[in-house]
Amino acid sequence: MEVLKTFLTSFAVGFSGAVTPGPLLLIVISQTLRMGFLAVPLIITGHSLLELATTVGLAMGLKQVLDRPLISGLIGLGGGAVMLAMGIGMFVEALKEKSSEPSLLKGKGGEPREIFRPLGLGVVVSLSNPFWTIWWATVGAALVAKALEGGPHLVPAFYIGHILSDYTWYAAVGLGLVLGFRIIGTKGYRALLIACSIFLALFGIYFIYRGGTDLL
Repeated sequence: MEVLKTFLTSFAVGFSGAVTPGPLLLIVISQTLRMGFLAVPLIITGHSLLELATTVGLAMGLKQVLDRPLISGLIGLGGGAVMLAMGIGMFVEALKEKSSEPSLLKGKGGEPREIFRPLGLGVVVSLSNPFWTIWWATVGAALVAKALEGGPHLVPAFYIGHILSDYTWYAAVGLGLVLGFRIIGTKGYRALLIACSIFLALFGIYFIYRGGTDLL
């Protein structure tokens, strides 16, 4: 009974976090437009592998490290720089694709290189997001601690419930993009890709500012 309770609580709390717009959503949208629905499980798998390491780390005392202003500041500066660079790169790619048909329309995107890219993006975008670190240092740490009170066997229930909320939400987002792609067309595709790149760059600038503030 405790396993099911831990699982459902983690799923509900994780889902409330998953639906919050952020860099991960922007990456899911842009990569789904580029390579199709396959991008969704690949990105979230990369994201979930990072969260597996984080869950294990919290169970072993990682929270004390994440609480330090120096760590949060460095993550903000480094992560912000990564997001800014990714946003600029995405913007340039969108402009270059003016004369070409989007990958989603062609049905491409299954090459090995294209498979490893979204996996890596799932890790990089999550790790470079200071808000992701803050969530795990507070809400995530509290949930892991609560699970440990009932025994180590409840930690896997917490983790599975949490990542399933991510897979569920982003699968719905990806499916909606794939089904609606024919409606928005090529011009709509480029406009959405450019919008994602701009917002990602803005996230990067904001995180750089927050990181610098924490260090000062």
